[in-house]
Amino acid sequence: EADATIGDLSRLSSAAPAARLSLPSLRTGQFVAIRTADLAVFQGPDAVADSGAQVGYVRGTPGEDFVRDHLPLSHGYGFEDGAAAIRSLRSHRIDFFVHQEPELVFLAQGAPPGDLLVLPRALSEREFGFAVAPGRRDLLEQLNAFIDRAMADRSLEDVRELWISGPNRTAD
Repeated sequence: EADATIGDLSRLSSAAPAARLSLPSLRTGQFVAIRTADLAVFQGPDAVADSGAQVGYVRGTPGEDFVRDHLPLSHGYGFEDGAAAIRSLRSHRIDFFVHQEPELVFLAQGAPPGDLLVLPRALSEREFGFAVAPGRRDLLEQLNAFIDRAMADRSLEDVRELWISGPNRTAD
């Protein structure tokens, strides 16, 4: 058994009700990846909602929930994982891919470079943090102290900018 895990705090609280939750360490959400060549056609997330486009998501994730609940004009396609959805986006089988920001930015950075972009506005927002085993109050206190320090000195923002916001983003 693990002493702690990181993830979406709302999902962690329902998946592990006995666990104690840390302070939020990251705010992120569902974003859209698009082919760079299609950017002129689809100008932002509102265009995605109104387009009737083919939209990919990973089954069993908040991306699937978002497509079902907020994109009624689209045609949703579920994938086993993000890599399969990105391959379908690159091969024009889907028009967009809705997924959690950190992984989506990472996946969009693959070859060929610059062919995909992640639109800058979140479709939804989630808070990430740690779920800590009930008997590990000491670990929870250490994690919360670290999060407080990292938020105060903005080092978490620096990490986010370096590793999450990354190069495959359109301008805000």
